[in-house]
Amino acid sequence: TIERLYHSKLMTSGFTSTAYPDGEKSCSYPKCYDYLTGEYGYYDSCCDGHYSYGKLFDYFSVSRESYIGLTNLEMYTATDPTSTDYSMSYVYDNFQWSHCADSADIDALLASSAD
Repeated sequence: TIERLYHSKLMTSGFTSTAYPDGEKSCSYPKCYDYLTGEYGYYDSCCDGHYSYGKLFDYFSVSRESYIGLTNLEMYTATDPTSTDYSMSYVYDNFQWSHCADSADIDALLASSAD
C-alpha cells in the first residue's frame, strides 16, 4: 500500500521538496544507542541511513560497518515513476485502495501537497 501511495503521489501533485538535507542534521534523535558501548548519546553515525548516500546495513554480516544495495537517493530515483531512470520491473495496474475506503479519505490524501 505505501509504495502505491508513494507512486500515486509522485504522479499527481508530487512533493513540495524532494531534497535530502545532506550536510545538515537530517534526523531529530537527541540520543542514539551506541551498540559498542551500550550507552546513549549523540555521535557522528547516530543517523546512519538517513542521508541520500545512506545504504541498508548488511544483516547477514552481523556488522554495522557493512552496507549493501543502493543508496537512498539511487533507490528514490529508481522507484520514481516520473523519472527517466525508473527501473522497477513492474507497473501497477491501478491505484485503488478499496480495503481502506471505510477508514481513510484517499482522494484527499493524494490531493494534498504537504510533505
